[in-house]
Amino acid sequence: EAIRLYEIAAIKGYAMAHHNLGVWYRNGIGTNVDYHKAFGHYLAAAHLGFAGAMNNLGDMYENGRGVQQSYGDAIRWYASAAEQGEPVAHLSLGTLYLTGKGVRQDFVEAAFWLQVALKRMPQGRNREDTITSLNEALRQLSNEEAEIVSKRVEKWEPLIATPDIMGDRPE
Repeated sequence: EAIRLYEIAAIKGYAMAHHNLGVWYRNGIGTNVDYHKAFGHYLAAAHLGFAGAMNNLGDMYENGRGVQQSYGDAIRWYASAAEQGEPVAHLSLGTLYLTGKGVRQDFVEAAFWLQVALKRMPQGRNREDTITSLNEALRQLSNEEAEIVSKRVEKWEPLIATPDIMGDRPE
């Protein structure tokens, strides 16, 4: 019944309805797992400006769920969500720079995005992951590099302010 009601809301153009349907189809909540339907709902919500959906599209591209794996598309969607201040997207970008997946490994950029994530990340597993990854990145930096990152983080503001941020990543 909830899926039917959310489908009606999605048809009327509610971004959060599309996003929630994407989460449900992606994780098989109240329905079978269907990555293609999840992708379609995330895409609709992203086109309506919902940062959480942009982040989830990035995750689907990064992991090849419902789409062909593409780090370029993952980074593009993560960056779009990050511009809106989505902390999970900041974590995702930081992690890609830390590991060098899809980008040149860059501990300065990793530390930057992970510190930005930590500023807005709510309590939970994602915050713990952010702290762990940030500590790993910071261990690779000189004191001078760490200071430069801190100054960049202090000045950073999202291009588009939005209250629609995500909590922990879906399982």
